[in-house]
Amino acid sequence: MASAGQGARLLGGMLLVAAALGVGGCKDRRIDLRNIEAAMGERYGRDAKVPVREVSCPPWVRTREGERIACEVVFEGDVRWTVAVIQGPDGNTRWQPQGQVVFADDIEAWLQAQQAEGAAEGAGARCPARVYVLEDGDSASCTVSGAEGERAVAVTVDEQGELRQR
Repeated sequence: MASAGQGARLLGGMLLVAAALGVGGCKDRRIDLRNIEAAMGERYGRDAKVPVREVSCPPWVRTREGERIACEVVFEGDVRWTVAVIQGPDGNTRWQPQGQVVFADDIEAWLQAQQAEGAAEGAGARCPARVYVLEDGDSASCTVSGAEGERAVAVTVDEQGELRQR
């Protein structure tokens, strides 16, 4: 199994960021999500093996503690990933990604490592997309090749970032 520390390059988890807040009442806060867009673009762009093309959130929203605002991270290849921005009690926000981003390079390396023992020369793995957003039950369809020829495989990822072949 590959984990984030063993090569599976995953983006996800919970992140805390300070939001730019306007003046408002005790319960309602006004958030300038343009700052959050920039922070998401920087954070996810830095960690991505596939370029982030854009991040979009509603420009300004008035929100209450616990409310969720959906932002979208778009990777090159038009792969879209929804990240919820949640208003906290202290004026900060936290990001809650829906699913995990898994890069094809990592899936291919993991598949090759799985078949490395006793593999014939020329054995390999390839995935058609460069990036996948996987939620519970989703899988990336890839192809492995070896002495027996090519076969399709489905790869899933669990909450800990462990890749598994279905």
